[in-house]
Amino acid sequence: MELRESVLVLLLKFRKAEDIVRALNVRLEDVVSALNSLEAEGLVVKREKGLIFKKEVYELTDRGYNEAQKLLNKLKELSEKIRLARERGDLKEVEDLLRTHALLLSLLVAFGMIDILMLSSFEDSADIDFDFDIVEF
Repeated sequence: MELRESVLVLLLKFRKAEDIVRALNVRLEDVVSALNSLEAEGLVVKREKGLIFKKEVYELTDRGYNEAQKLLNKLKELSEKIRLARERGDLKEVEDLLRTHALLLSLLVAFGMIDILMLSSFEDSADIDFDFDIVEF
């Protein structure tokens, strides 16, 4: 999943670019660029919110919502694969899934699909450095 898709799916949860930046631990400029691209594609609309302190917020269009839901379902499938492999005790498969989909870990955590404590305990046993900040949502 590229940044564009990550931003799109996070719009199911957040409306401000700054919140998406925190969730993905990326630069604001990159998120704004992705949002502008999504807006040009008709998947997102930008609105101003607030009377005195104006803030830009982003909302999914119907088409954007449908695409974001498809991406969210793919994330759910991945989290289920990880959960089942962990239940079977197949740490090799869990490690392979985490390494293959390392860029999606922040999304899995943001949507509560994977337990950050499981990741930290797995990091110790599998010698993997996930290298992302834990962000409270």
